[in-house]
Amino acid sequence: MTKMRNKENFTFAFPEGIYLENQGSPNASGTWNTGLDWVQSNDPDAWVAIIDDDDEWFENHIEICSKRMHGNDAVLSGIQILVDGKVLEETIASNISCSDFYAGNPGWQGSNTFATVRSLIEAGGFDENLLCTNDRDLAVRWLSMTENRIGYTGEATVKYRLESNRECLTMNSGLGKQTGLLQFFNKHRADMSEIDVSNFIQRAKMFDVDEKWFTISGQNHDYPGFPRAPMNIPKGIVGAFRKMAIDAKKSYWRWRVRPLPTKIMGAQFTRSREFIEIDITYDCNLHCLGCNRSCTQAPTKQQMEVEDVERFVKDSLSKGIEWKKIRVLGGEPTEHPDFEKILYVLGEYKLEYPRTRIELVSNGYGKNVARALLRIPPFIHVENTAKTSSQGVGFYAFNDAPIDNKKYRKSDFSNGCSNIEDCGIGLGPGGYYPCTLAGGIDRIMGKNLGRQELPESDDEMRDLMAEFCKMCGRFQDRKYLPAWYRGQGDPSVQSQAWENAYSQWRENNG
Repeated sequence: MTKMRNKENFTFAFPEGIYLENQGSPNASGTWNTGLDWVQSNDPDAWVAIIDDDDEWFENHIEICSKRMHGNDAVLSGIQILVDGKVLEETIASNISCSDFYAGNPGWQGSNTFATVRSLIEAGGFDENLLCTNDRDLAVRWLSMTENRIGYTGEATVKYRLESNRECLTMNSGLGKQTGLLQFFNKHRADMSEIDVSNFIQRAKMFDVDEKWFTISGQNHDYPGFPRAPMNIPKGIVGAFRKMAIDAKKSYWRWRVRPLPTKIMGAQFTRSREFIEIDITYDCNLHCLGCNRSCTQAPTKQQMEVEDVERFVKDSLSKGIEWKKIRVLGGEPTEHPDFEKILYVLGEYKLEYPRTRIELVSNGYGKNVARALLRIPPFIHVENTAKTSSQGVGFYAFNDAPIDNKKYRKSDFSNGCSNIEDCGIGLGPGGYYPCTLAGGIDRIMGKNLGRQELPESDDEMRDLMAEFCKMCGRFQDRKYLPAWYRGQGDPSVQSQAWENAYSQWRENNG
């Protein structure tokens, strides 16, 4: 309905105009870049003027700017700044430099952008990954191209409107403005002088941004993440031998978790003391088949509170635990109404352990999630799985309980699987578990066995593995298996134990 209404309004106001739908990110930069691409394709020598929907040009704006086109690649007019309809000041730009934009905005904004489409495209267009400061970022890149020439009108021909009672990143402090400034700083820090850095941070303080966040804005020194899974699919004799090798390993692993080998050799896997995954919500915008958090099979909006994450950070610091990797998951973590606050709470931990890698894992599905991902501060790594549907390729059958499989039902389930080493222990609404999958299983089983305090180093959590691993299809793989080996499979498979568990869950939860 909104798209249709927008198009009707545009057609009414501009009957000769051409209406374009945003083909980029769901933000202003995506919209502007869509327009720039269209103009470049249809008239590569054209000049472009941009106007925000809440700003206004003077009647002679285009005429005044056009008089300065010759010999230039952009023309900047002055800006009249209005707050609640009253003129606050006028900014008349002249002889601007990159350093000026590190200290603030000397007068190049979206609504007074008047430049050749060629120069804007060659500068890279608008950065669709920035939450704000898009105009300043473009100006810095445009000015860095020494062949570009800029002219100035010397008079204000644009009205830039602000309203104190409307939510707006320019007018308000808060996490949105803070994140946007950190993103800009992280992108341009290498090109800033020490004076530029000082000026930028001083201006950021006007928006209540604590300068401590600038000390961890980069990710260059973080601990490494998961290695990339190989994309190539082995074929022919090589593929056949690799499959045989994995088959042999699986046979050994199946024997290895029997009670006698476990008693003699000890448990196959040991839970991590360096990695942790946090399921901040079980709410999700997708309904993936065989979801390993049961978000599809048993949907809920159950979530952790910000205070729960604050307690985790406090306990970790008080015990002197250096986590090498903290992963934030769900559900879809951006569905949590306070996910930004939670990321900054974890940032407080990173201030004490700067090398800790904090990751947010998102399905990347839909415009709402895409918008939310723009709000991730730069000290957070984003793992975007970029799902396009609820049909996962190469997923294992989570709901194929090994307790229902005659090959595994006699296993010692306290062995766990490689998840407890590679992914780390889990924290969710139910407390701490040897992995997040166990927490999701306990949500359905209703046993409420999660540790309510951060486990001590000598707590192997074997009792929880014995209880929940027998329900987890991942136990049968033992270790990570490449998608080409698992094949297409059917992640929607549910063995009898799971059918009973979901039936009981639905009965208990109406």
